[in-house]
Amino acid sequence: MKVVILTTCTGEGHNTASSAIAEAFRDMNWDVFIIDIFAKFSPRVGKFISRAYDSCTTKNPAFFGKLYQVGVKTSIPNRKSIVYHFSSVYAGRVYEELKRINADAVICPHIFCAQAVTKIIRKYGLDIPTMGVITDYAWSPYWEETLLNMYVIADQDISHEFIKRGMKKESLYPLGIPIHKKFISPAKDICEAKANLGLDPDKRHYLVMGGSMGFGDYEGLISALVAKDATANITALCGNNRNLQDSLKSKGFGENVKIFGFADNVDELMDSADVLITKPGGLSTTEAVNKQVPMVLTSPIPGSEAPNIEYYVSRGMALYADTSSKAAEYAYNVVNDEQLRKSIIQAQKTYAKPNASKRIAELVALEARVARGN
Repeated sequence: MKVVILTTCTGEGHNTASSAIAEAFRDMNWDVFIIDIFAKFSPRVGKFISRAYDSCTTKNPAFFGKLYQVGVKTSIPNRKSIVYHFSSVYAGRVYEELKRINADAVICPHIFCAQAVTKIIRKYGLDIPTMGVITDYAWSPYWEETLLNMYVIADQDISHEFIKRGMKKESLYPLGIPIHKKFISPAKDICEAKANLGLDPDKRHYLVMGGSMGFGDYEGLISALVAKDATANITALCGNNRNLQDSLKSKGFGENVKIFGFADNVDELMDSADVLITKPGGLSTTEAVNKQVPMVLTSPIPGSEAPNIEYYVSRGMALYADTSSKAAEYAYNVVNDEQLRKSIIQAQKTYAKPNASKRIAELVALEARVARGN
């Protein structure tokens, strides 16, 4: 059996979700094809969109937020938005690729891909299961325009938002946000995890993250953490933002502050962290919840990530700080207040959905067998 997972280069979260779903399918001995529709069919457009997205979110987040609000106001069921027309350009080539592969199912963790598949359904018809995967803890614009069979959402509690926007209740599956298996294994002993990374087990460890684009006030946050807890270890991950990484290294924060770019051992870093300070991206926060790492959320990308804060804070799974100084203060409080720390971790245990990737694969496999008549 073969599954095609369509993704895009707009942020790393959708690629991470795609990879996590692929991992679950491979465990079931399916052949998996992950296709970045821009990289595959128009690399120049893909590079432009990727750079524009990173630049807009990091350099002019307020403008990005306004664009998002335009999407909220103009997103209406059964209409053909500019997003649909833009994504439709690639529909024919995506359809030919699906036929060439002889796919048994197609999964879309990004709205652009879902719109392209919707165009295929309208123009050519498609007799295989189609699934959309929403990677934030809220409805996002334009999903109600699409015509996929199934939509995976993060939680049953947010289903009313999608239904209100015109999506069918029976098409919604609250399975959670897909993450890799390495994030669902029990967290290692924190002292052992620190020692494995060369950190002093007796010192606190603050982990700072801002997504693949290195979003947020890193300099202000690190400075505030150093002032608050001078002997602690601080690890900052800058993602693909090399300029940020170089700039922070030049600040001379001290030997206890480690600055890295993209890291492929985030699971190990989370195991070793007393607290995580991060923007509220859907994937990274879901990974942290399943690792049971207390979180302080800060610097949301306007629009898509702001609702994640409400979801986590209202359920006691994280704290939110609207300034770097508050974030440092809250993080310090978390590592020093055992009752607060235990309360956050218990809430995370209550709401975690560690098997989302596996359940997504199993659902698609079932639908594919039905479609095949098996």
